[in-house]
Amino acid sequence: YLHHKYFEVNYGGDGMITLDRWFGTWHDGTREGEAMMDARFQKKKERMNAKAEANH
Repeated sequence: YLHHKYFEVNYGGDGMITLDRWFGTWHDGTREGEAMMDARFQKKKERMNAKAEANH
C-alpha cells in the first residue's frame, strides 16, 4: 500500500543499507511516519513555490 500511495518511499530496507532512511523517504505506516512525510511534502511544496515565484 505505501508504495502505491507514496511513490518516493521505501526504496530498500530489507538489507543492511536502508536507502530510504538516507534519502529521508522512510514511511512505516505509523502516525509518526505520516507526520514526517507530511512535513517533507510541505517543505517540498514551499521550495517549489519559492522557485516559481523567483521565475516570475
